[in-house]
Amino acid sequence: MPGRKDGANKPIASVYIERAAKSCVQIDGYDEMPMFITRFDSWGTDSVWGYSPAFDALADARQANYVKQYGHALHELQAYPRFMEPDTMEGDTDLRPGGRTTVNADDMARNVMPREWMTSGQSQGIKEDLEELKDAINKHFLREHVHHA
Repeated sequence: MPGRKDGANKPIASVYIERAAKSCVQIDGYDEMPMFITRFDSWGTDSVWGYSPAFDALADARQANYVKQYGHALHELQAYPRFMEPDTMEGDTDLRPGGRTTVNADDMARNVMPREWMTSGQSQGIKEDLEELKDAINKHFLREHVHHA
């Protein structure tokens, strides 16, 4: 009925059906969707209870988070690399973009100057790893499920 706010007239229906008699026991409703589960896997028993595909995807999701974390660490290291500097230049190395560090010409001739140290990681593989993990996670949610009630 238009304008009524009781359970049966809510936008989202909640209907209880008695299975054996195939009859409606209660009609109620919600103003908004209380939960959204499109598919689930059973626990392998005759139980009606199951679990979300997110449970199956959890290991891949955790690995994706870890891959992103070390990818960010690598990018940070490449943007702000480690430096070794001679003790005679301590505090004189300018690490700003476009910064100038003055090195003694004799030191330069002997290759005694600040230089990057251990910043040789490759980030291309990280992107590929994340794509593989994303595909694996999506397969858990987008696969066809057969539910036996």
